[in-house]
Order: sequence, then C-alpha cells, then structure tokens
Amino acid sequence: MKVGDLVKYVGWDMKKHQNKNEHIVVIISIQRDWSGMDVRYNVQWGSGNIGTNLYHSTLELINESR
Repeated sequence: MKVGDLVKYVGWDMKKHQNKNEHIVVIISIQRDWSGMDVRYNVQWGSGNIGTNLYHSTLELINESR
C-alpha cells in the first residue's frame, strides 16, 4: 500500500456499524521504524478525521492510486 490508496478499515467488528462506507479511508502517510520492518499508516476518514499508526493487518486495499 502507498500514499493515496483507497483502503477499507477492517480493524473492528463490521457488524456493529450500519454504514459500511464509513470504513473507507485514504492513506495520507506511511511511517516505518528504524529497521523498516514495522510499517504504520496514517489515514483520513470520509468525515475528515485523521487516524494514526494503523497496522497493515487492519487495512484492506480497495483501489490503488496511480
């Protein structure tokens, strides 16, 4: 995944939320630790809120930016 990609947040139980589109986010930055092994993503929700330090395993790629 890279900056600008459209992804779906899958980090919590989707059944609890009625609007499935509220889980669609855009990657706005990527952070790596000194070893380059631990990758975290900062995202922007449709509401404009920013989510920080999300794990790769909590995101599912929907559409890659070009």
